[in-house]
Amino acid sequence: MGNNFGQANDKAVQLSILRTALSLVETAEEGGTLVDMPTSWPDFFEFTPGGKNSMG
Repeated sequence: MGNNFGQANDKAVQLSILRTALSLVETAEEGGTLVDMPTSWPDFFEFTPGGKNSMG
């Protein structure tokens, strides 16, 4: 949960993440393959189920 595709309206980061995910579909040799991307969010994001999301 949270910002899996980056911050809202950050189209460049969202597109980069989507392209990496689609590339993995072609290159992964087995299910459950994970890829670490060198992407970082400029702001802290905390997801609180059933509550308000807080940025801090």
